[in-house]
Amino acid sequence: MSAPVAEQHKSEQLKAYQTAVLLTRSGNEWATVCYFYAAYRAARRAFNLDSRLDSDAAARAVNPRLSASSRHVDFHNGHPSRGPGVNDIVRFLYPAIATKYELLHAKSVEVRYRTGLIGVTIEETRKLADDIIRELTRLGPQ
Repeated sequence: MSAPVAEQHKSEQLKAYQTAVLLTRSGNEWATVCYFYAAYRAARRAFNLDSRLDSDAAARAVNPRLSASSRHVDFHNGHPSRGPGVNDIVRFLYPAIATKYELLHAKSVEVRYRTGLIGVTIEETRKLADDIIRELTRLGPQ
């Protein structure tokens, strides 16, 4: 467990969320990107507090692709050459929020790299982030 790192992620989560709220007020779809990064930081915080990532044996008991070093992963998508990414780790450790997390990530990518936010509103992306953050907080350290 790494409480100081977890608290850094919490601080960054709050900053991203506060920025998202400001952007939401002005109707700026980039709020979606900030909502995603708030959820991403909440997930990274959860990894650092999750006892299932305290040892390789405990991590592999959840999924053979996990290890204790999985808590330090900072890339979104896994690859056979480098192991699981954050999206994969969320799916392995927190399946109840995985679909929402991956949808919010996809919507963030739409805004950043594609045509902009399609099929959902900024408010709906806020709700996704709120649900993810609430569930990760509810789970607390494992």
